[in-house]
Amino acid sequence: TFLDQLRRVASPGHERHPMLLNPTGYWLLAPDSQDAWGFMFGRDERLGKRDPEAWARIGTQAEGQLMTASGLWHWTTLDPASRHPDQVQAAERWTLVTHVSAAERRQVQWRHWGSLALMATVSLLLLAIGVHFHRKLLMEKTRTERELALATEKQRVAEQLRQGEQRLQRQREFFEAVITHAGSCIAVIQGPELRYTLANP
Repeated sequence: TFLDQLRRVASPGHERHPMLLNPTGYWLLAPDSQDAWGFMFGRDERLGKRDPEAWARIGTQAEGQLMTASGLWHWTTLDPASRHPDQVQAAERWTLVTHVSAAERRQVQWRHWGSLALMATVSLLLLAIGVHFHRKLLMEKTRTERELALATEKQRVAEQLRQGEQRLQRQREFFEAVITHAGSCIAVIQGPELRYTLANP
C-alpha cells in the first residue's frame, strides 16, 4: 500500500525521516510508531504541539523547506485519493514531511568536513613535496651553472696561456733567426752567472 511504500523509505538509520501528516498535524506515519494515529486513541500528539515553529509554516504552505533549531524540514502536499484511488479513500489532503535533526546535520557536516580536511592535508603534503623537489632542482641548476661557468673560465685562461706561449715561441724563433743570420757576432747572456743562452756562429 501507499503507507507501506513510505515505511520502506523510512528505514532505520536513514538521515531523512519521512512523516505523513493529516491537515490538523496528526501523524499517520511517524519515525516513532507510537506517535502514528494518536488521534484515534485520544492522544494529543501533533506536530504543532511538538514543534510549533515548524508546523506554523508546514500547516499553511503547500510545500517548502525550513531550517529551525530542531533541524531541516522539507514538505509537500499529497492528494492520496487521486494518486492511489484503489488503495486510499480520503477526502482530505495529506502532507509528506521529511526532517533531518540538527544533530544528524552536524554528523553529516563533520563527515564532509573530515573528507575535506583529509583532502586538504593530502593537497598540502603534495604541495610541500613539490616545493621540496622544486627547490632541489633549483639548487642543482645553480650548482651546474656555477660549475659550467668555472669550467668556461678555466678554458678561457688556458686558451690565453696557450696563445701567450705561441707568441713567445714565435718571438724566440724570430730572434734566433735574426741572430743566426747577422753579419756580426752576437751573443745573448742572461742571469747573474752571465750564461750564454744564444750566440751566432
